Amino acid sequence: MGVGDCQRWFTDRVALDTLEHYRHRDGRICVVDHGTNRGQSAARNTGFGVARTEFVVQLDADDLLEPTAVEKWLWFLESFPEYAFVNGFTVGFWSEDILMDKRFP
Repeated sequence: MGVGDCQRWFTDRVALDTLEHYRHRDGRICVVDHGTNRGQSAARNTGFGVARTEFVVQLDADDLLEPTAVEKWLWFLESFPEYAFVNGFTVGFWSEDILMDKRFP
């Protein structure tokens, strides 16, 4: 996704209407607005700041998860409290097929 795509996402009427639809629909959903487009990092940091849960899963619009990924991550974090986060393998698809299994030390 290029910079132009990100800019379009923040002004896309369908996306904004969808957010407005969910704004007051469910108390568990919190739509947070920035007055101006401050980018993905600011959006993520704001989301982490207002989260009312112990665990947060970060996904981008082009991410896919294996059906039990979050369940496995939660099990790992609860079983090994000395760890602060988990990550899974990254599988690339579309223009190139890759499997990244890089791990943090």
